[in-house]
Amino acid sequence: GVEKAAEETKLIIDEALVKKDEESTGTEPAENVEALRLQEETQGIIEALADRHRQEEESMVEYYARINEAIRIGEDAGTITKQQAANARKKLKEDEQRFEIDTVVSTMGAIVSALSTGGKKSQEIAKKIAIAKAIVSGGQAAVDAWKAGMSTGGPYAPIVAAAYTAASLAKTGAMISSIKGGSKPSAGGGLLPSV
Repeated sequence: GVEKAAEETKLIIDEALVKKDEESTGTEPAENVEALRLQEETQGIIEALADRHRQEEESMVEYYARINEAIRIGEDAGTITKQQAANARKKLKEDEQRFEIDTVVSTMGAIVSALSTGGKKSQEIAKKIAIAKAIVSGGQAAVDAWKAGMSTGGPYAPIVAAAYTAASLAKTGAMISSIKGGSKPSAGGGLLPSV
């Protein structure tokens, strides 16, 4: 969950810094100092966010365990049927997955927000993270769009679901294209005008 996202974000940042250093053959010492400062600052932000989200995740794991236990007790006591218990467990699992995705997306958003106000290197890194964030958010949006389409019911539900999903993926693609095209990413995943 969060630790994997933090590690992937760190790799994106490190790759961007290495690439930028490789591109500038005659790097001035001041630029090297700025790059090191940026790397340390970014690492600090990532570690603080990962710690905060790890604590949230631990409390949510406890919460989900309590709910699971309540479902088991209800099933054992006969107050809910096996089918109701299965449905409740399925819904709980979906909620857990949604929480994990939301945690990763919010961490990426906080990092983008922190980096967007920095210099050119910071903004380049923020752009890469914003693209990764758009991909994660877009994937979840596509799943949600499919479920919404299927919930319409009837023989045309798969067609509606496919149309909803296609629209969602198109929106994600447009967002990524806008980010790549030079717009400045914002923490919420939207775009700020380029400066």
